Amino acid sequence: MCCDPKLGDISSHLEFFSLRDNKWKEIEGTHFPYRNASDKPRTGLVYNMAIHWSAIRHDLSMNVIVAFDLMERRLSDIPFPVGFG
Repeated sequence: MCCDPKLGDISSHLEFFSLRDNKWKEIEGTHFPYRNASDKPRTGLVYNMAIHWSAIRHDLSMNVIVAFDLMERRLSDIPFPVGFG
């Protein structure tokens, strides 16, 4: 994630490490509307062949659970339950 405080511009990109190719690869469509929910490093949880982690969707100003599908190499998000946090 990158942020320019003067412009208020936030951009993020996602990379994953391919064991098959032994290198980092960037997911296409490098501008994603997510930023970390905190300044601390985060870990994800693998469930149903996808990595899940909490984030803030900055274009909607809402907390979400981001899912990265390991097979499709695709991102999606799920809103937090009402009243959570």
